[in-house]
Amino acid sequence: MDDGYVLVCADETARRRAERTFATVIDALDEGVLVVAPTGIIESANPAAQRILGARPSELVGMDSEWWPTFDENGDRASGDTRPSTVTLRTGKPVNSQVMRVQRDDGEACGSRCPPAR
Repeated sequence: MDDGYVLVCADETARRRAERTFATVIDALDEGVLVVAPTGIIESANPAAQRILGARPSELVGMDSEWWPTFDENGDRASGDTRPSTVTLRTGKPVNSQVMRVQRDDGEACGSRCPPAR
């Protein structure tokens, strides 16, 4: 506008309350949840993911999710193109009930089943 400006106001209270509720639910899950950006960088990890992967939040957040050696049900090394997160990013469709195993820094192998999308 040549003679003024437009001011847009919004009440963020409801959104912030919903985010806190969502975070509380995610933190209470026994299943590990990683939030991974389209670039593959881990943005957050719930306590279960930290426990399963044997890593502290400071070690996970900011890390490339491709860092861990990942294996399929048969023990074959999974390429970056076959990981559930990569397939979902590429196709836009969730990957359900696929068992993947990750080798932790301490040498332990941990396995997980991708739960069905809801």
